[in-house]
Amino acid sequence: MFLKIFNFIFYAGMIFFLGGITLSIVMEPELGHDEFWIYFYGSAYIISGVFILGWYFIYRRLKRNEKE
Repeated sequence: MFLKIFNFIFYAGMIFFLGGITLSIVMEPELGHDEFWIYFYGSAYIISGVFILGWYFIYRRLKRNEKE
């Protein structure tokens, strides 16, 4: 049960984080022209993707160990 709750909280947090980044880019078009913000938001998406993939593989392994 803990694993399901933690999984839900993790993915909800990532969705809010990435949604907030996307909304800020859409609502402030001039941010897309500033080189710093392009690198900042690009790296935030990449880091979030790494976290999501990492948690997916950890979750799969924990789920497998839970069944055994």
